[in-house]
Amino acid sequence: MIKKMQAVVFDVGNVLVHWAPQIIEDELARISTADRARIITVQQAVRHEIGLGSLTAAEYHRYLVEAVGMDGHWDRFFEAYCLGLCRDDQALSYASLLKRRGVAIGVISNTNDVHVHWLRAQIPEFASFDSVIFSSDVGLLKPDPAIYLRSLSELGVETGRALFVDDLPENVVGAQAVGMAALLHRDWGKSIPSIEAWLSATLD
Repeated sequence: MIKKMQAVVFDVGNVLVHWAPQIIEDELARISTADRARIITVQQAVRHEIGLGSLTAAEYHRYLVEAVGMDGHWDRFFEAYCLGLCRDDQALSYASLLKRRGVAIGVISNTNDVHVHWLRAQIPEFASFDSVIFSSDVGLLKPDPAIYLRSLSELGVETGRALFVDDLPENVVGAQAVGMAALLHRDWGKSIPSIEAWLSATLD
């Protein structure tokens, strides 16, 4: 049954977690025989597949070993591929605070099987959230309407009582297209007051 409650659904990269792809690209080049430009081209060729989970972490590693002479040791690859990820403690603390206040908390992330391993190990807060959806787990990518609707179903909230927070305009538009409120995140100094204003406006 749909509950009359509020939900805030967060993106991960550059919202709940700092993400610096240029650092990852530099590190991958350091442990391969290809330069950074080639690394970027090869990654882009399979970006859709890794985002949908069509390539597992192990398969993606093997692909890079063959395509750019990547180091064949999994641990070295994993460390390099995740070096550009870092917890945003302010963001995670705020999301956890909202949860304690009775707001349903969701996550929707376009990611890949390698980064999912890192996220599950480094972000224990996710275990307390009400819905955590990684694109590579469900075979859906934002801004596909189905991924937002899946989140709403898992959260058990009405569409108009959920706010989606993302740093990419196309994903914000995707959430709005299914009837969610949406916020384009740039910095927490502005996003937190905006979320609080929305929560106040949607109280019963």
